[in-house]
Parts: sequence; structure tokens; C-alpha cells
Amino acid sequence: MRLAVIYTGKYKSHITGIHIEVPQRLDAAISGLQDSPLWGKVPVIPPRPATREELELVHTPEMIDFVEETSLSGGGVLDVGDTVASSESYEVACLAAGGAIKGIELIKSGEYDAVAVLCRPPGHHATPSRSMGFCIFNNAAIAAKFALNNGYEKIGIIDWDVHHGNGTQDVFYDEPRVLYASTHRYPFFPGTGRLEEIGEGPGAGYNVNVPLPAGCGNAEYMAVYKDVIMPVMKRFKPDLLIVSAGFDNHRDDPLGGMNLDDRAFAEIASMLCELNAPILMTLEGGYDMHSLYLSIPLVLAAWADDGKIQRRYYGVPSGPVRDVIEKARMIHRLD
Repeated sequence: MRLAVIYTGKYKSHITGIHIEVPQRLDAAISGLQDSPLWGKVPVIPPRPATREELELVHTPEMIDFVEETSLSGGGVLDVGDTVASSESYEVACLAAGGAIKGIELIKSGEYDAVAVLCRPPGHHATPSRSMGFCIFNNAAIAAKFALNNGYEKIGIIDWDVHHGNGTQDVFYDEPRVLYASTHRYPFFPGTGRLEEIGEGPGAGYNVNVPLPAGCGNAEYMAVYKDVIMPVMKRFKPDLLIVSAGFDNHRDDPLGGMNLDDRAFAEIASMLCELNAPILMTLEGGYDMHSLYLSIPLVLAAWADDGKIQRRYYGVPSGPVRDVIEKARMIHRLD
């Protein structure tokens, strides 16, 4: 795959204070790339800001106004408990959403087959009317809406963050042109993502949730992707794949409570090449700096090499996860 990275140091100007979602996350990601064989071979391209019209593809005018006014007034709380804005956060959030749109533009032009947007703030918890869960605007959802307006007909969104992407689910819950598939810890923040949440109206069946108990590791995740996520995506046949890539299910992450190792992310990424669709990745969670340093370059290397990496055998997943897989396959008629 012809691979590009979208990044600007401006993404570090969103200041959260005493918070786990910090600018140093991007320092770790970029350092990992610089120390990998990819550096010097993969172009690093600056983003552009999303326009107001592009933000409104997903978000209400009132929400956008609130973020902008809070930021311009010097910063403040966007959602009680965990989501804040500093004086430059509106500008940075526009660049994060615009980075995802820029990735779609680069793929649409035929220049690249995969684009990784290393941005912050993350986005998948942001609903049409609310910033939440460290997220201001929903970068992946805005990119998907932009893509639907620019020639793409079927978009797959895979969300492997440890948290359920409630915002992305909300945006596309009744949309049959977008298949949203999430693997996440449950019960956990934000409380959504049950197996039974499958979409509604014309979107029924196009929302796939695989909720997993705490402590799941490589064997559980590989089985879920092999037996649920990949079959449902292959049946859907997307012409574009968007990956909400969180790394907070790494075993060293202070927040996630899961047990993946660095290479597991690359193995999941390599599976996605079987879909024969261009890939846009947007960075979501991940709060251990060393695991970001190690995992992100491995994911990008897997795509740069068309998924041709050796996949390990992890054995049989735990009984509770086997039950979840069986139920998910039944719900989504994969048997």
C-alpha cells in the first residue's frame, strides 16, 4: 500500500492540564515512526482545517458554537469530568477533523492507498450534539460523511479502541451505507455497545458491537476479528475503510484493563488488507507512551507491506468470549 501520515505539531496545542490525554502522546507516536524503517519513506503531510460546513455534516450548529466560544474565551469545560478546551482547542479540533478529511482527499485522488492521521483531540465519543470522553469533534464520522458526499458508496468503520465509539454509532445508527463495527470492553465507559445495538430503520444490521470482558488479550481479539468483524465486513464489501485506532487496550495502558501486546495491533491491521479497500486511520485513545511508540509504527508497517506479516497462533479464546462470538455471529447471521 502507498502510505502517508498526516501530522502537525499544532495538534499538541490542545492543552488539557492535569489529564491523561496529553500532547506527549503524539511525541511518542512520532518518535516511534522516526526510529522505525518507515521514516524517510512515508511522507508526512500537514492537515487542513475542517470548514464550518464540514463540521456540520455531523455536528449541530449549537455544539460547534459552544466549542468555539469556550475556546475563544480562554478555555473551559465542554463536558463535566473529562472534556476540556483551552484557548487553541477549537482551532486544533478543526485541524483534527480536517486531517481526516485531508486523508480522504488524498485517497480519493489516487495518490495513496492508506493514510494515518496522527491527531488529537480524539473523536469517536463526540455525538452530533455533545463533546465528551476527551473528544471534541468526531473526526472519523466527519470523514465518513465527507466521503459519502464525494463518491464513496459503502464505508466500513472499524473501531478497535478499548471504549465503545458511542458518538460514531449515533451518527450512523440508521445509515445502511456505513457499517460500523466496534470491539470494546463492556461494561465500561461510555456504557453503550451491547450486542443488541445493531442499528435501526434502514440501518438495522449495519451496526456491529462485540462487547468484551476486562482482561481480554491476543487470543480473544484475534478470534473476534477472524470470526465476526472480518466476515461481516467481507460480506458488506466497503469501498473505503475508516479505522478508529485506539491503543488503550494495550496491556501497559493505565486506563483500559485489557491485555494486547504491540504486535497484536499490527496483526489486526494486516487482516484489514483482505478487504481490498483503501484505509484511513484516525488516532483515538492510548495513554501509555511506550506502547504508542511501539504499536503505531507496527500498524503502519503492516499496511505498507500489504498486510504480509506473520500472524501468530494464540490458542483458544476464553469461554466468555467464545459465547460472545457465538451470539454475535447469530445476531448478524454469519452462520
